[in-house]
Amino acid sequence: MLISGDNFGRDLPSVQNLQKKQLHFETELESHTERVDSLKSRGEDLKDVVLSAVDKIQERCARLQRLWEELNKASDIRFELLLEYIIKQGGRIIKNRYTCEMMLYVQW
Repeated sequence: MLISGDNFGRDLPSVQNLQKKQLHFETELESHTERVDSLKSRGEDLKDVVLSAVDKIQERCARLQRLWEELNKASDIRFELLLEYIIKQGGRIIKNRYTCEMMLYVQW
């Protein structure tokens, strides 16, 4: 899996390629935010309707939130590690995601 991989490339072009893939992953991840929020909202609504399963619903909503936060945090860490590897390979320091994305597209 891209987010948990320990491959950071052997040279500048390979690291930049990985960073581009990471940016695509982050875009896809962001596209799921609305769906995750919708699921959490439905879970809250269900707690009012299905009183016999309130604990289970709360547990699942909390798990969903925890896993979503962990995934986003792992993605941020991966992005930062790729930045470090680009610097080690002699590339430009690009800390802003938008600028980084633009630079990667210009290079392709």
